[in-house]
Amino acid sequence: MQMNRFYKDYQIEYDDCGENGLLRLPNLIDLFMETSEGQLANGPASSQGMQEKGLGWVVTQYEFSFSRLPQAKEKVRLWTDASGYNRFLCYRNFGLEDEAGNDMITVRSQWIVLDLEKRKLLPVNEKLVADLKAPKLTKLPRFQKLRPLDQYDHEQNYRVRYYDIDLNHHVHNSRYLDWIMDSLPRDFLNRYVPASLVIKFDKEIQYGEEVTCQATYAPEELTSSHALTHHGDVMALCEVKWREM
Repeated sequence: MQMNRFYKDYQIEYDDCGENGLLRLPNLIDLFMETSEGQLANGPASSQGMQEKGLGWVVTQYEFSFSRLPQAKEKVRLWTDASGYNRFLCYRNFGLEDEAGNDMITVRSQWIVLDLEKRKLLPVNEKLVADLKAPKLTKLPRFQKLRPLDQYDHEQNYRVRYYDIDLNHHVHNSRYLDWIMDSLPRDFLNRYVPASLVIKFDKEIQYGEEVTCQATYAPEELTSSHALTHHGDVMALCEVKWREM
């Protein structure tokens, strides 16, 4: 067990699941965020502590690996640890285990500190991460690089609503996965589940903006690619590898 790993027990509820009876990916993000808040408690790096200083944690990339998704009424254990930091980036791992302790989902993530008034990236204050026992890194973890496709098969538009916005005054990262999953056919989502998912957040999406979610699917590779754009600017990119349920 890692010294700075924090655990949270949870029972998956029907409200957490979609039509296929499995945990929705946006709900998974919310559960992981609650778990990290449990580790940060009421300290200086918690949401409340950051808000009091006019700061916010902003995720720039997730890499998910799925063995399987939990189903309704299944008891699971979520965990998280702060795996390291450098001058401008912080790294956090997440996981979800079954009752026997088997990994069902593991996640790597990369974060920055944002000045909420000036909307600017700030250097990491070492006092924020001191209590988490996260090491200062000389070599940064490598994350998958994503690039937009020249064209996508179809697209769908969304308007950012009030409840899409989080405490950092931009679209919550779980909402991106909601839009991405909604861009795929219902029959497909009831037949396939993700084996891996990478999402990179490039720019903030604000309240009231119109967002276009573009998607294309390569059936021979069981891969889907997605781009979220605003007035032609790429706001986020995502790639999902699928397997049959």
